[in-house]
Amino acid sequence: MVPPAPSCAPLLAVAAAAGLWAYIARPLPDRIPLIRTVDYMVPETEFYGPEAAAAREAGQPQRAAQVLSEAVQWLGPRGAADGPRSSRARCDERKLADWTANLYRRYAAVLRDLNLPQLADEQDRRAAGPRGRRQAITEPAAAYRAHPHDSACAN
Repeated sequence: MVPPAPSCAPLLAVAAAAGLWAYIARPLPDRIPLIRTVDYMVPETEFYGPEAAAAREAGQPQRAAQVLSEAVQWLGPRGAADGPRSSRARCDERKLADWTANLYRRYAAVLRDLNLPQLADEQDRRAAGPRGRRQAITEPAAAYRAHPHDSACAN
């Protein structure tokens, strides 16, 4: 009697798992950032923004300045208001630059409430970016037609 041939199913399963792992583990294309735009926006929109607004409404500009100071510290290099304004810039990058500039403007307004014009001017320069663009101060929810976490580029 001839012994049955060994099954190659386990070998095929290991090969399929290795192929799937290699596909999933590949680096992202350069056009896809490791940190999404919304990941920069969520902490400010969900904690720092409401906390600073509540402190300002309660007549505590020192607390509002402290909260907004913490908010701008975690922005990192991608969150800097460098203002990619070309038509070739990604929509999310433009949204992030506008959103970040708005955050710096609100921080500058609180610093002016505390009678700290030099620090306020520095935040205004950060908000303007290298092209010197300035806009009116708006609240975070008014910055976009949709919810600020919406990454659709309809705005």
